[in-house]
Amino acid sequence: MAPAPVGAKVQDFTCPACVQDFKLKSSQRAFRNVVTNGAYAALLERLGEPSSPHLCLLHYEVSGLSVRNFLVIPSFYLTKAMAVARRPLAPTARRAGWVGGNIRIGGVPEDARVYYLRDGQPTGKEEVLRSWGEAKGWLADTMHCIQLLGKEEFVLEDLYAFEDILRKKHPRNKNIRPKLRQQLQFLRDGGFVEFLGPGRYRVKGF
Repeated sequence: MAPAPVGAKVQDFTCPACVQDFKLKSSQRAFRNVVTNGAYAALLERLGEPSSPHLCLLHYEVSGLSVRNFLVIPSFYLTKAMAVARRPLAPTARRAGWVGGNIRIGGVPEDARVYYLRDGQPTGKEEVLRSWGEAKGWLADTMHCIQLLGKEEFVLEDLYAFEDILRKKHPRNKNIRPKLRQQLQFLRDGGFVEFLGPGRYRVKGF
């Protein structure tokens, strides 16, 4: 890992080996639903891009000078719909009118969170790799299918058109359509898509 170039937006580190960017946020409190970020405009610009950074969350304890949790939310789970603007700074502030942004992570499912350290206990390499594999599994496949549709609104039948492709990729799963509906619920709860009615959805931040 190497420090990001000076002036890079929503990025703290880059990995020369995998050519991926990373954004690090740290806190004394465990991360719950919202992660405070810098400028809202820069955040909105980068989220959802093919080159958007993975989000690293570090939870530490000052009293014990220790790290309690360290996890990564892969970039393909971070969309523009998760960016929330804060109130502009007051006219009397040095940067009057500046708008900061937050990232909503409350709806990100557990299998989309890759833990390297949890409750003070390190995660083994095999488990980390397995978690990355799961994170890139069904939810990522469903998101990719939605992206391939290339439209703001879609219906279930549009996704069912990928059934044969998904069956080859997940040969052990005999219930492709129910699995797709389950993933759409995760995506809806995470703010990725909006439910419009029976079998109808809209992509947020399209």
